[in-house]
Amino acid sequence: VMTDGLARRWAFIGPFMTAHLNASAGVRGYYAGLAEAIGRVQASLRTDYPPAPAVVDRLATAMEAQVPVARIADRQARRDARLLEIAAGRRPVER
Repeated sequence: VMTDGLARRWAFIGPFMTAHLNASAGVRGYYAGLAEAIGRVQASLRTDYPPAPAVVDRLATAMEAQVPVARIADRQARRDARLLEIAAGRRPVER
């Protein structure tokens, strides 16, 4: 999962924008919808503390400043096109 999926996304948009674009409601929706799963992963990594709501709010504010929730679908399409270019071993074309 990490090397074939998330690592490629993290490489060009970072982990927080990856989370923001992985949910149609943005990073707030990502953490709300995946709180249990994230908690299980964190527990396995011995970081079993959930992100505080204030931390999620700060993160969401920062991500929404870059990509408003209303534009997530557009940015997801752009991200997916770049991932296909990376997978094909081609240099990404600036858009």
